[in-house]
Amino acid sequence: MLTRFKRLSKDSLIYGVGGALARSISIILLLIYAPLFGTQLYGVLNNVNATGALLLALLVFGLDGASSIFYFETDDIEQRRAVTSSWFYFSLLVSLPLCALLLLFSTPIAQLATRSADYADVVRLSIIAAPFTVVSFAFNNILRLKFRPVAYVELTLFTTALNVGVGLYLVLVMGMGITGAVLATMISAILTSMLGWWLTRDSYALHIDWALTGRLLRVGLPFAIASVALWVNNYISGPLLAQLAPDVKTGQTWAGIYGATLRVSIIIALVVSAFQLAWSPYSLSIARHEDAKRTYAKVLTYYTALFGGLALAMALFAHEALSLLDRNHQGYVQGYTILGLLSYSTVALGGYYIVSIGSNIAKRTANIGWTTVVAAACNIGLNYALIPWLGFLGAAIATFSANLLSAALLYVLSQRCYPVPYETGKVLRTLVLGLGLLVVGLQVNTSHWWLDALIKLGILAVYAVALPLLGIITEREMAVATQAAVKRLGRPR
Repeated sequence: MLTRFKRLSKDSLIYGVGGALARSISIILLLIYAPLFGTQLYGVLNNVNATGALLLALLVFGLDGASSIFYFETDDIEQRRAVTSSWFYFSLLVSLPLCALLLLFSTPIAQLATRSADYADVVRLSIIAAPFTVVSFAFNNILRLKFRPVAYVELTLFTTALNVGVGLYLVLVMGMGITGAVLATMISAILTSMLGWWLTRDSYALHIDWALTGRLLRVGLPFAIASVALWVNNYISGPLLAQLAPDVKTGQTWAGIYGATLRVSIIIALVVSAFQLAWSPYSLSIARHEDAKRTYAKVLTYYTALFGGLALAMALFAHEALSLLDRNHQGYVQGYTILGLLSYSTVALGGYYIVSIGSNIAKRTANIGWTTVVAAACNIGLNYALIPWLGFLGAAIATFSANLLSAALLYVLSQRCYPVPYETGKVLRTLVLGLGLLVVGLQVNTSHWWLDALIKLGILAVYAVALPLLGIITEREMAVATQAAVKRLGRPR
């Protein structure tokens, strides 16, 4: 089992390096765009980007999850090529005409997303980019299925560098504002799809297997529903902040603060997504091994302890992080109260993917669909109830609650069809510990930054010490981890 953890850690590290470089550039863009646009225009940009994310969730049709299951069911190269061919050709044939149709409705879509029809042209650019984003998404995932993390990172970095370079030119040099930012996304999506096809060109047959495609769609339907529901859980708060505020200006300002804070939480999201990208194909590839269930159980415990600590660190130093955006005193720093909740929401989402393994292996993908729908309904209800009362804090509470609920529901149902001996007591103790220390940390305000920093570092130390004291991480596990780290650091380069 130790060998498997090493392989998972290695793949996660490679994905993480690429993700860290890509998202660090995104944070640089945030540092430029947020003060330049102000909270109102940044709120509009955030909601337009959320619209693009919704189109991606809809147009993938759940084929990412379904293809992973069918791909690892066989070792036959031609059968695997049939799976990837069906995914690519169907995505291309369906997304182009659907997006062409959506262009006719860009004005009402802009009204729903931003509470203003003035941004219909920006929404059109986002719709045009969608088909290319969909096929690029397929290319990225095919590289993961083939365990080619280096090529995956290369494609990711190409996309990001292109997006950033063109975006800075159009926004800063050409003065195109948020239109330039969205246009850069469209251009990078088109060029990335070309490079993605080149990197995966040996993965496709000359024809599409329609019978296989039908099976993929049937298995993928719950994944598609889950993708839309997960979009609701992670993106709906921005548009709802715009709609539920007392006026357009306030709504766009709330959406801007929320969107900027959500973007800062990318720091925790990048490590979670690196793990998730490695976990999905890896977990399925070991499903037939004798000790697979024990591996799944330990991964959840270690994941919660490690990533929960990272989320706590983000929460404790949220004020300092958001102060970097608020150089012009536009109000972004107000988001420090919600950065911890959004970070823990990301951790809960990663836990959702871990516990979904049982439903994936048993092909009970309907569990994934309806549990996320229930959580999404809860999210929308909480947003409507809390936003008029608490503003963007209510939106953050809704997001965190929904992601935690979806993980809990999927855990219960997956255990029924594929029991895994998860250490639920340890996981719950870890969450309670982290959230409790988060609340304590938000009260720290001595008016001396150095003293605040010392106290917050002390809170992190309490978290680390409490893990073995509460029996969450055993002494033997700590010894093995320390020994492995020392061995790794001492290895000659």
